[in-house]
Amino acid sequence: MKSRFKKEERYNQLLDLAFDMVREQGTDALTLISLAKKAGVTKPITYNHFSTRQALLYALYRRCDEALSSRMDSLITTQSNSLKDAVTVYVSSYIHCLETNGKVYDDIVSALKAYPEYASVENDIRDYFCHVIEKTLSPFVVSDGNSLTKLMQISIFSITESLGGFLQENPQAKEELIDEAVEIILRICNR
Repeated sequence: MKSRFKKEERYNQLLDLAFDMVREQGTDALTLISLAKKAGVTKPITYNHFSTRQALLYALYRRCDEALSSRMDSLITTQSNSLKDAVTVYVSSYIHCLETNGKVYDDIVSALKAYPEYASVENDIRDYFCHVIEKTLSPFVVSDGNSLTKLMQISIFSITESLGGFLQENPQAKEELIDEAVEIILRICNR
């Protein structure tokens, strides 16, 4: 393993290892000290990147959201010529993210909620996804002569969040439910 990293490389390495630790052992096992041991670095290195365990958990949470947003941006750019395409990319990307990171993400969010300064993290998640929805779908909705209101954004997020929860218990219904969610969201957008 490379012993000297640039600051950003080390930060990403630590986040990768922290994510793996949460996946393998749960959030209780994740501390700055345990992360330092796993990375084979001194404690001050982890403390320089994440001053507290809360900051580390928050960085993991933001990384998951940003990865989803980046994936959507890429797919929207290459695969979307219509509102239906954009909605399909949004719903499919959200579900893919749940399949890939859902349990770890939920564990991270649950751990964050234990800290008073992150008690409203679920509202932050909703607001973040509303922004993603607006950015992803608005260009197509506006071209149809409509606008995407905040209530519409919240409704779309609620649909995909509920769909994700249901699919974790019923993965065999994935394609049918994604298609149905796309149709419902299209109706909301074309009100």
